[in-house]
Amino acid sequence: MQNLTEITQSSAGNITLGKNLAVTGTTTLTGAQTISSATDTTSGTTGAIHTAGGIGISKALFVGTTGTVTGITSVLDATDATSISAASLKTAGGLGVTKAAFIGGLANIAGVLTAANATDATSATAAGTVVTGGLGISKALWVGTTSRLVGAVTTDGAVSVGTTLLTGAGAVTAPAVQIGAADTGFYLLSATQTAFSQDG
Repeated sequence: MQNLTEITQSSAGNITLGKNLAVTGTTTLTGAQTISSATDTTSGTTGAIHTAGGIGISKALFVGTTGTVTGITSVLDATDATSISAASLKTAGGLGVTKAAFIGGLANIAGVLTAANATDATSATAAGTVVTGGLGISKALWVGTTSRLVGAVTTDGAVSVGTTLLTGAGAVTAPAVQIGAADTGFYLLSATQTAFSQDG
């Protein structure tokens, strides 16, 4: 062994190596390890610590700044989400996803949900937002352009039409047209009428 002068030992028994250390075999370290180099990483081959192979960590990992993963990331913890702070994967900030997102269970969104896709609806399966099952809405529904309802329509309240209502017999125009029912028929009541008149 050469250059033994590069190795020093303190009074506490610590050993200092003044040059690089190359280990070709397995190394087992039983104590805590401190790397004093502050070199940040910009790739898989730079930084204060870099390895050509994998790293196995049995316990927690804390990263003080950003973390970049170029391959697939798997979280094996099966904890279901019950809130924004109770789940197998959680973030205190936002989440940006460039491509598709698949959610196998329920999705609970507490804030405003915006679908930015501007594809107009031409059928039940061709639109900016497609729902395979039913849709329950507790409050108001606003449709900016036309709407097409293929099945039966049931309303428990009044339906107001601002200008023109198209029926099978033609168009009915009034400042405000309300659809109502009296006895067993279907009736239209315009803003100038005080009683139901039957359509057809």
